[in-house]
Formats: sequence, C-alpha cells, structure tokens
Amino acid sequence: MSDGLKDSGLREARAFSPASVANVAVGFDLLGYAVPDVGDTVTVRRIDAPEVRIAAIRGAAVELPLDAPSNTAGAALIALRQALGLTYGFEVEIDKGIPLSSGMGGSAASCVGALVAANALLDVPLSREQLYLYSLEGEAVASGSRHGDNLGPMFLGGLVLSTLERLVPVPVPAQWHSLLVHPDALLETRRARAA
Repeated sequence: MSDGLKDSGLREARAFSPASVANVAVGFDLLGYAVPDVGDTVTVRRIDAPEVRIAAIRGAAVELPLDAPSNTAGAALIALRQALGLTYGFEVEIDKGIPLSSGMGGSAASCVGALVAANALLDVPLSREQLYLYSLEGEAVASGSRHGDNLGPMFLGGLVLSTLERLVPVPVPAQWHSLLVHPDALLETRRARAA
C-alpha cells in the first residue's frame, strides 16, 4: 500500500508505491495483488505554475519520457489537476525500484506514487478510491487502455478486484503465499496486449 509523507514547510511529499502482480487467474485486467518489498518512490512538490513537470527519473535502465502527458505519473496528475480545477501545479521526481517491462507494474507504481504524494499536498485530500480514478488515465499512457489490475493493489495492498469504477479488497487466507520469479526477459504491456 502506498503511503505519502508530508513536509508542509517545503510543500513537498514523498510516497512509496509497491510492485504488483496482475491478471491473477481469470481476473484479466481486473485482479491483482501487491508485492510490498519492491516499488517506486515518487517525490512531488507543489509549485505555483499551473502545470505538471517531470523533473527527474532515476534508476530506469532505459530513458523514460519527461514530457508529462507521455509519462504515467504526469498524465495522472494532469487528470487530477483538471478535474479539481487546481490553480497550482506539481513537479515530480521518480526513483524507479521496479525493473521496466518486468510484469511487476512499474508504470502503474510511478503513477500511484505520484498521486498519493500529490494528495498529501492538496488542501482537501481525496480518498484512495477517488485517486484510483485518476490513476486509470496514467495507466492508459503505458498500456493503451484503462485497467486497474496493477493500480488497485498498489492503493489498498493485498489482493484487489479493480473495475473501472471501484476497488474491492478480496480476503486471502493467511496461509497462502506467493512466489514471484523475475526472469531476465522484457515484455512491455502494450506489446503483450497487441500480441
């Protein structure tokens, strides 16, 4: 589950968003679970300019877009700003902890981390379920469609059923465990969906 930490003196917040495993069993694009020990850390600063800027991305093996509308974190924050009619903007720094094209929700984690951190800077913070709706816009940038199977577990932790409208936590017996094996193979979500 992502957590935002606010430093009101600097108008800055930082959030960690865990990795996730999606498309669990028959839950294609709907069902996923969080992997709490790996994730992205996103720092967001509230700025006077009414825009979203991606200032830095660190830890990525390949170059990721700094253009906000082309970046999952940027697109989600743009959707948030527009929907709330904010007169101020955000500057974002992303520290990648999830390998790209690993199937562990790296694009979704940056998006969720940015929203949780920005939420800590809002005058009236939103619920995680409300933030989820904006995260769908960020996920669409990476995968070409709006689906929440990675996003929902990052917001709530555990196993989550994520429709386009809501998040439903799914109870899991404590005796169940998951083993995540990460091969040295890359498979981008957009390409996998095209195949």
